[in-house]
Formats: sequence, structure tokens, C-alpha cells
Amino acid sequence: MANLRVLVIDDATFIRDMIKKSLRDSLPSAEIFEANDGKKGLQQLKNGTYDLILCDWEMPEMNGDELLKWIRDSDKHKATPFIMVTSRGEKEHLVTAITSGASDYLVKPFNNEILQQKILKALKKAGKLRPSDLKGRATHVATGFALDTVDVLTTGPKAIATTFDEGSAPQKPKVRVAKENEALGQAQVRFSHGSYSCIIKRITEFDFMGIIRRPETQLPSILEQVVVDIAQPKDEDNVARLNGYVTQLICTEDKIDTRFLNITVRFVDDDPAKLAFLNEFMTNA
Repeated sequence: MANLRVLVIDDATFIRDMIKKSLRDSLPSAEIFEANDGKKGLQQLKNGTYDLILCDWEMPEMNGDELLKWIRDSDKHKATPFIMVTSRGEKEHLVTAITSGASDYLVKPFNNEILQQKILKALKKAGKLRPSDLKGRATHVATGFALDTVDVLTTGPKAIATTFDEGSAPQKPKVRVAKENEALGQAQVRFSHGSYSCIIKRITEFDFMGIIRRPETQLPSILEQVVVDIAQPKDEDNVARLNGYVTQLICTEDKIDTRFLNITVRFVDDDPAKLAFLNEFMTNA
């Protein structure tokens, strides 16, 4: 009997690698395919069949909602389980996804346990999960991310710049730094265990540094997945949801009971629209 075939669609390599790692842990025999935007995902769907699709919502070329509507109108794919993986956590977006035909909905940032639960639930509900698919499955829940991501984590901003325009030479990233005792703006930093208001002190096209109040319970972790919600200074309705991971966490005071933390987040989206948003933010902040 053929192995399970799973298609992962997301413009962020970091997110795709996390999902692929989770799939390898939970479904060791599955064949995993990937695409970095909706149009490439559509092409893969035209050329093959899959037992499960995990797809981002906000992507260049073709977004996840548009792709989902095409899938549900396709005789070949209309019954395929589809999990929408997105930084859009508002109720209206959940309703839109379910109305369009999503089998389930996973909000970024997510932890590995929840991701695995939703993958197995979707396959079981569709009658596609067999005991042989779970053979050799890891007995513990993995908390890391895909080994493929090592290159992304260790690559400097200049190399990351090539993901936006591979045909041009890397450009020095734009940088905007707040003056002492001032801020460039505010953001909301979302973790799988909670959200924190953040004062933005420094921002580039690739990362940002801000100050958050120290959580009373669980502290953020280095390399932990986050979503950063940033609004334009002159247009608070224009909000970007930027996927990333924590690269640095520093106490603002040299004492064990420091009240605030400096947090640095590396952005991972390969989306021209989000890059344009950051450029506009740095111009207006």
C-alpha cells in the first residue's frame, strides 16, 4: 500500500521546516512535498494527489484561501483534508476558512504537540490513517524544529536578502533605531503560550529589537517561534503579521528580578508585501 503523501505550502522556509520535522516525527513513512507559495502549490496539486495539505494563508502570488476554494471546486482534491496554518487568529478569519472548506485551523505561533494532534486528527477523520503509518513514530513529542532550518538560522542578513531577489546582489539592510527614551512604535509579540505588548527600539527588513515586560510565568525561549503584529504609525488599521523566531533575550537590568527584557526577533517571511510593509514602517516611524 502506498505511503501517505503530504503537501506543505508556506512562503517561510522556517515554518515549512518545522512542519516537515513534525511530520517526520509523527508519520515516519509519509512522503512530504512542499511549495513556497500558492501558485507553486497549485501546480503540484495539478500534477499529483495528496492525503493531506497544510497551507499558509498569507502568501505571495496566491493566498491560502484562494487555493482552498480551488481545491474544493476540484473533483480530484475536493475531499482532501486541508489544515489552514496562519498567523490570522481573529474569529472572522476562522469562520472564513471553515466556510471555504478547511478541515481544521492552526494559528501561528503553534507548538509541536498541537500541530501533531491536528495532523493525526485530520487524517483519522478522513479515514486515511493506518497503523503502518505510525510505525517507528517517536515516543516523545519533539520540541525542536527541522534540521533543514540550520542554514536559515545561521545565515546573515545579507544572505537572507537573496530570498527576495535572487538575481540581484545583496543590499545592506535598512535600519531604523529609536532615540534614547523614545520608541519607533508598538507591537504585539505572540508566543504559543501568550502574547506581550512590545516597545520597538530597532527595526530592519530582517529583524527587530524591542522591550517587553517580563512574564510572570513562562519565559520566552531562544529560537522559539513567534508572530509579531505591527501597525503602521499613521494607519493603525494597516497591520502586518510577521512570522519569526527569537534570536536574543537580554535583561534590561543587571539583577535577577529585572522587570523588563530586550527581545530580538528574526523575521522569516519570504513575502514581498511584508517587506514593503517594513520599508513603509521604517519610513514613517
